[in-house]
Amino acid sequence: MYAVLSFLLPTIATAFAVGAIAVANRSLLDRPEVQLPIVLIATVLAVLGGLSFLVIVFSDLGLATSDAPLGMPEGSVRAVIAISLLFLFMIISIFLYANLAGSDNSAARDASPDVAKQLVTIVATLAVSVAGFYFGTSSVAAAAKAVAQATAGPSIQVASPSSPQTLDKAEGTKLEGIRVESQPTGLAIDWRVEGDDGPVVQTASNVFTYTRGKSASNLVTLYFFLDSYPGVVTKLDIKAP
Repeated sequence: MYAVLSFLLPTIATAFAVGAIAVANRSLLDRPEVQLPIVLIATVLAVLGGLSFLVIVFSDLGLATSDAPLGMPEGSVRAVIAISLLFLFMIISIFLYANLAGSDNSAARDASPDVAKQLVTIVATLAVSVAGFYFGTSSVAAAAKAVAQATAGPSIQVASPSSPQTLDKAEGTKLEGIRVESQPTGLAIDWRVEGDDGPVVQTASNVFTYTRGKSASNLVTLYFFLDSYPGVVTKLDIKAP
């Protein structure tokens, strides 16, 4: 809801501003120095709209990252900003070249090929710089993460939902989508239930479902541990309303 509003409100404000300009002086919309800001603002709004849509989709699928900007995978916002800046620079460059090439001033027209060559060089340099920085940063981050995982001991944690969770005590009530992550990945995970005779069933790789039994207490604790390292344990507390 908030993501949609963050896109709709600027869009409405921009449309209102363009409408006000058209009412005040329609000829202003035919001037390049007025058209360019409108195009740039519309481009930014289109990017915001795409991000808003992705945020909604990721949230509905349970793929949102709570500790990352906009809940998107790490590095997504940096990539969008870099691509947006490159795209905006290209728009400004085309605008500048078109004005020079179509100018009534012969000196400006003669200078337009040189300006075009410089702009192509600048755009190519920016594209290479952005790609090199983005992929270089990603490679360094991935390498650092791999080294940290290799040097650290095995670990396990409940990725979602957060603990404690509230669940009705009625028999048969289910808590689905319990996602447990382990490092290194791919290790067998075992579990036990404390405070209830209800079962925990593994529905997918590292995904579990807990079902309330007949004798659920006010606090039920699900323990998950690595089969190869029984001492590495994590837990999820489930409380009655």
